[in-house]
Amino acid sequence: MNKQKQLTIVNPLLGIVLFIQALSGALHDVLPKLIFELLHKCGWALVVLAIYHVYLNWYWVKKNLLQRFKS
Repeated sequence: MNKQKQLTIVNPLLGIVLFIQALSGALHDVLPKLIFELLHKCGWALVVLAIYHVYLNWYWVKKNLLQRFKS
């Protein structure tokens, strides 16, 4: 599977998991403890997907961001 196909899968998943984390954090006091813990444990998926997203975009990061620090 090429990088572009991987990104078309990773990016929406990353957005969904980020939304779940933000929503569960915002509704912490409203949600039952069991539901909150279940939703908030998706944080590991957020970390893994974010690292993989950066890995897939590493060329762009090196070209656009790291070059600014070398100048």
